[in-house]
Amino acid sequence: MRLICLISLIISLATVLPVQAQVSSRTAEFQVLNLLNQYRQRMKLSPLKLDRSASDVARLHSEEMAERNFFDLRSPSRGSLEYQLSYHRVSGRIVNSLIVLDYSIPEVFSQLQKNPQLLDDSVTHAGVGVHMDDQSHPEKGIWLTLVYLEYLAEIKPVPRTVSPGEILRLRGEIYAPYQRARMPVTLPNGQVKTYPNLLGNRRGFLFEIPFSQGKGRYTLELLVDDPQQGPRVAAILPIYAGQAYPSAEPSPSPSQEQFSSTTEAAQRLFWLINQERQRHRLPVLQEDQLLEQVSWQHSEDMGKNKYFAHISPKGEDPNERFHRAGGKGQVGENIAFDISIEGAHRRLMNSPGHRANILDPRFTHLGIGVYFNGSHYYITQLFRRKNLPLDSHAVSQSFMRWLNQQRTRSRLPALQNDERIHDAALQHSQAMARENRLSYQVGGLSFNERLQRLRAQTGEVNTILVLADSVENALEKLAKHKAIIAQKKFKKTGIGVFQAVSSDYGDNSLWITIAVGTKPVS
Repeated sequence: MRLICLISLIISLATVLPVQAQVSSRTAEFQVLNLLNQYRQRMKLSPLKLDRSASDVARLHSEEMAERNFFDLRSPSRGSLEYQLSYHRVSGRIVNSLIVLDYSIPEVFSQLQKNPQLLDDSVTHAGVGVHMDDQSHPEKGIWLTLVYLEYLAEIKPVPRTVSPGEILRLRGEIYAPYQRARMPVTLPNGQVKTYPNLLGNRRGFLFEIPFSQGKGRYTLELLVDDPQQGPRVAAILPIYAGQAYPSAEPSPSPSQEQFSSTTEAAQRLFWLINQERQRHRLPVLQEDQLLEQVSWQHSEDMGKNKYFAHISPKGEDPNERFHRAGGKGQVGENIAFDISIEGAHRRLMNSPGHRANILDPRFTHLGIGVYFNGSHYYITQLFRRKNLPLDSHAVSQSFMRWLNQQRTRSRLPALQNDERIHDAALQHSQAMARENRLSYQVGGLSFNERLQRLRAQTGEVNTILVLADSVENALEKLAKHKAIIAQKKFKKTGIGVFQAVSSDYGDNSLWITIAVGTKPVS
């Protein structure tokens, strides 16, 4: 009987010891978090919440560093911490990560305090992972991985894999003061499609994402707007349809990043972007000195004033900076903050929203500004379209063909060109260009008053006004007016196309007036 009791005691101890060891490591993690929050409180910063999923990732990383005897933020078997967090569906965006090896919790925290990133005021959550070489003798080595996260939204659990053809309903809530959630998705063919929030502009969001392109990787990105800083990436969540989600991140290709200047670094990024565009059979982008100047100034401003945002502390957005420098029209902007140029490019291409700018077929010119603060690159990329002069008559003819194609589909007779309606439409487009605004009344006259001055016999008239940067862009906008074009009562039309500068699209913008009229009233 005593022997049985002794064996039971040994089994009991064997069962309990690993649990005690686990508790000891987690106790150390809570000690680190408490020290961290006491320190932040003294510095008048908000305390951090513990993210348990991120802590699991951090703990695995600390254990692997100890077992495989390496000291690096990248795991040889699983890849970067960013990848590991995404694999474990941690939806907060990683801000910073730190690793420490020391021999007591106070010494570990003392090492942490040497890093100014510890007081980042944008951070909301932390993942803390501790591994001790010997639980009973911590002085033999404490391995710590600390992950800093910023949560802009709370997202309901997202699967790693789905079946091809499945429709995923992704729900969640964005935190104040953020607003206007939307979701660009990189499809397996490399194209980007943006899905709107089905709940409108409320805090809650609902996206329905169809996995309709078959097998492959779909990269989902939750974008929100910060009223002070502009668009922000809340989360990037890859999902694999019909394929396993790789548990390990592919190792990046080794590269020698030795730039003699930030100009050379910018040239490397320019080359990488045009390589991507050529790979997707898109025209390469041309250099633009004004875009380059504005980009450099924003990168320098971010680096010297220690912020990272599309909207500067002065309240200027990318278009306002471009216009202040003398530019006309609208620009697209990507910004990045990274320790390497190649790494920044990979992250931009892995972000559907930034990828969409890089592969936007409408852009023709690019300027890149790079600022290096001694450890990190601040990068600004500005994209714009420069419109070419077009033959207005040929453009009018293409619009006429499109109008009558819509009529044919509705089994209606083609519209006939009316010279007086055309003259009034052209005069109206020219007046809109002079005043730089789309309006049914410009230059002191409405469109109908212009018709009356020309003694045009039109009967009832309906007018469509469009401002565009290209024929393709104009046709996209005209498609919203198909219901007007397909009305049986309209018999004649006049199209006025005038190219001139606009604040929206810059030089050679298309100012378009299309009027459709019934038969003259007898």
